[in-house]
Amino acid sequence: MGSIMNGSRSVVAILLLVSLFTVDAADSNEFLKEAREYLTQGKVDAAVIQLKNALQENPANIDARLLLGKVYLRLNDGEAAEKEIERAVRLKAGKELWQLDLGQAYLLQRKFDEILDSIEPDPTLSGAVQAGVYNLRGQAYLATGKLTDARDSFQKSLSSQPGNEPAELGITQVTIASGDQAEGRKLLDDFLGKHPDNFDARILRGDFLKQQQHADQALEDFDYVLNKDHNNIRALLGRTIVQLQKANYDLAAKDLEVLNKIAPNSPIVIYLNGVSAFQQQKIKEAEEFIRQVLNLIPNHPQSQLIYGAILFGNGEFQQADEYLSRAQAALPGHLPTIKLLAATRIKLRQHDKAIALLESGLTEHPEDVQLRAMLGNAYLQTGRFEEGSELLAKAVEQAPDLATLRTQLAFGLLARGETKSAIDELQSAVDLGQDLIQADVLLVLSHLKNNESDKALQASQALEKRSPDNPLAYNLTGLAYLASGNEDKAREKFLKALAVDPSFVTAQINLARIEFSHNRLDETAERFQAVLEKVPNNITALLGMAGIEELRNNRTKMYEWLAKAQQENPKSSQPGVLMAQAYLRDGENLKALRTARETISSFPNNADALRVLGMAQIAVNEINSAIQSFTHLSDVQKTPQNLTLLANALKRVDNHNEARSRLKQALEADPSYLPALSAQGDIALREGKLEEAIAVAKTIQGKHPQQSVGHELEAVALIKQSKTAEAITVYEKAYELNPTGDLALKLSRLHIMMGNRQQGQGKLEDWLTKRPEDAEVRAVYASLLQQWGDEEKAIAEYETVLQKLPDNVVVLNNLAWLYQKSKNDRAIALSERAFNLSPDKPEIVDTYGWILVNFGQFEKGLKFIKEAFAKMPGNPEVAFHVGYALNKAGKSEEAKRVLERIVKDHKESPYAGEAKALAATLD
Repeated sequence: MGSIMNGSRSVVAILLLVSLFTVDAADSNEFLKEAREYLTQGKVDAAVIQLKNALQENPANIDARLLLGKVYLRLNDGEAAEKEIERAVRLKAGKELWQLDLGQAYLLQRKFDEILDSIEPDPTLSGAVQAGVYNLRGQAYLATGKLTDARDSFQKSLSSQPGNEPAELGITQVTIASGDQAEGRKLLDDFLGKHPDNFDARILRGDFLKQQQHADQALEDFDYVLNKDHNNIRALLGRTIVQLQKANYDLAAKDLEVLNKIAPNSPIVIYLNGVSAFQQQKIKEAEEFIRQVLNLIPNHPQSQLIYGAILFGNGEFQQADEYLSRAQAALPGHLPTIKLLAATRIKLRQHDKAIALLESGLTEHPEDVQLRAMLGNAYLQTGRFEEGSELLAKAVEQAPDLATLRTQLAFGLLARGETKSAIDELQSAVDLGQDLIQADVLLVLSHLKNNESDKALQASQALEKRSPDNPLAYNLTGLAYLASGNEDKAREKFLKALAVDPSFVTAQINLARIEFSHNRLDETAERFQAVLEKVPNNITALLGMAGIEELRNNRTKMYEWLAKAQQENPKSSQPGVLMAQAYLRDGENLKALRTARETISSFPNNADALRVLGMAQIAVNEINSAIQSFTHLSDVQKTPQNLTLLANALKRVDNHNEARSRLKQALEADPSYLPALSAQGDIALREGKLEEAIAVAKTIQGKHPQQSVGHELEAVALIKQSKTAEAITVYEKAYELNPTGDLALKLSRLHIMMGNRQQGQGKLEDWLTKRPEDAEVRAVYASLLQQWGDEEKAIAEYETVLQKLPDNVVVLNNLAWLYQKSKNDRAIALSERAFNLSPDKPEIVDTYGWILVNFGQFEKGLKFIKEAFAKMPGNPEVAFHVGYALNKAGKSEEAKRVLERIVKDHKESPYAGEAKALAATLD
């Protein structure tokens, strides 16, 4: 009986527990329902509260767990989302309910390995879920740079669910990441044409345009999203960053206000609040925000950079060094971080550490003027006067604003959210202080740059008085005197600098430059040798010796000096660049390419090295490689020249659309840049857009009225329109502006083509009267005389050409032919010389053999003519030569067969009649 009573109590207890659980579940579901209603109203915070209430009432409510995870995903809080989803997994939620959301939570936290390890396709799940899994894996591969795997994953996603938008968008992202910006933009535009309300694509294009410096267009995409989804965090973040870039702080504040409400604890939101305050010089406020970020993410490098900048500005250099060192370790190539950390170390008198950092930075960023000036100043402060003054002189030569060069550090603050991998730059400035770069030295150099020699002299003499034992002061005064034309005083000051410090080789180099200006090469070499006795690896002296040997036309010694400069200065790209350029000038293209590749391996971001590498690749016809080099060059140094080099390379592979895009960028920077305008006209010609080509030509003529290029372009277009007479008139105008042999030849050919032989001949004769040394034009003139039957005059002209071009095979061949016709036995020696120079050209071999036959050497001549005929079996002239030579060699039957074949196979040839007549004599 007792056991029954105990059992009854247990049953009652269980019923009571079930009753209580049912009440809790009901309450929990009510909270869940309210949360969903709040979400439809856009009240995210209220929804989160109700979901937490639901889970407090019933921690096992799977639906609430999963929905809270989704809300956190919407708030870009990947860590919180991961926790809720994993709790749902432990509650045995179906895989199809959580797999994609967990992957998205990993993605927000940049946990790419976790995605690839645990978010895997499951064939038991629907095609839509499998497609989503492949999309997540594609994004993970994309973020880790495995573009082939990423594209493969997105393709598998499309196979699982054809037409799914995230996969199509992922393929577009792969295209952009592979470097094909133009194609990526086109794919984005096409995708949004089909799916205008795809917010991910809108935001992606907004981010893309933002990075391409098209801020207004980026805003259009972010606005589009936010007009339809007011609380879209990614769009709000993107728009905030653009507004901060544009210094539209009021507009940025409005978006930040919304972000602060819907994601108050998001590190990226707090960070952007700090960036906004910092850019507006609200330092206290900025410091508060950035410290909050560092409390949440202690190793956030962008926040470390800003906090370091704040400490620097407060004069707390030791602490600044700590934070900036950590930022620099995380962002090793980031130029602003390098500069600010180096400035901090200079303030701390840690010159060796600062110099090491600046030297490394200058190797990676050789075009940065302020970095060069900072390193020059650090050298001066450690007594390295020659190196320091040289770097400062180069910096002042390039610097647009001396005050900014001296005291302001403009740097990019990197804003990166957990929602994306793109890095966006926001501009600000930090005052480096007046003592960071030596102001008096910069002042003298600046006056010299501006041709203000009197002011430079006044400033340098004041420096002499302040620093009588500093050789740099006397050297600067020497430069000031030299700029004013007082060479004797300049020499006196350079010698004084050497008297103060015999090791100050900069003064010796300046003395060498004085000697060089008078073309006194031996004296110049003596000065450079004196430098090398003191400093054997001095790059200026080594390259100076190379230049002297080039002027002496001693190429071997020139290359030896360049090689020595390269060997002794492994941290300088200049010797390798100069050597590659010299090889290109000498036509040694493969050597140029090898040298350029060796140089770029040590200096991957050096503009000069990239430029010469691209030119060498063009020279050996490696066009696609040249496109890659010029693309990198344009990224490193986006100048009109570099963009045009890239456009011309793209033109060679008929990628006219991308070439036009690059030329547009070049002309936006400099609307008058002639090479870019010329390239535009050439593309129009290639595409047969002749009216466009003429319009470009007219633009060139307007912007460059003293140049012939615009008229030459117009003339080519007119010829293509069969307007030859008009083309001649335009070419004549070009010839007036820029008389050249090439234009003389073009005009001559056009006149002859129009039946005006006298005018065509007269144009060449007029040119040769003005430029009798132009052997190339004279060779053409001689060939025309030969065609016109004026053989005696043609011989005289060829003989003149041969004095200038003794190894020109065509001239040797043609002159030998004419000598043979006039029974001049000099024909044998000339034709043999032509044959020795080009033994593989059948027309040359034929001429040699024919001349031998005509001078009685029948067997020897027949051998060469047969050799030529084997390579040109369809040529009736060479066939006739074979038949003729066979007959002369006593082989009449074989000769007759050859001659009859000519009559049969080449009835219309002028040689058919000669062959028939000769064959008739052999019957």
